Amino acid sequence: MKKWGVYAARRIQEHLLEHKAFRRVVYAEKAPEDPTSYELRGELEYLFYGGTHSPSRVCITVRIINTLDGDTRFLRIARSSSENTAFHTTWLKRVYVSSPYPEQLLNSLLKNVAADIAQRTSLPAKKNP
Repeated sequence: MKKWGVYAARRIQEHLLEHKAFRRVVYAEKAPEDPTSYELRGELEYLFYGGTHSPSRVCITVRIINTLDGDTRFLRIARSSSENTAFHTTWLKRVYVSSPYPEQLLNSLLKNVAADIAQRTSLPAKKNP
């Protein structure tokens, strides 16, 4: 499962840079040498390729933590499930088609999460009264 975690980390890094969520996004398996203000941590809860007769499913958890105080600034749990089917008009019955690959679902989830993070970081800061 580690290879999928690395894959997801690289994709979220690309999506965050694409959406200009932060000025700099660094991928690190260990603590970075020059500390950052925020740290993104993610978990791949499950990743399942459904094949022909079952839907493919993916679930991720993404957190952005403020490194100064340790508070969570953003939390998203995202799930996706997809099954491809078709209806054969000559045979008048449902035909099973292979489900999409899990990396397609994973990339879609990560892109949506990155877009949400980018939207939130571009909003003006508000003070509590």
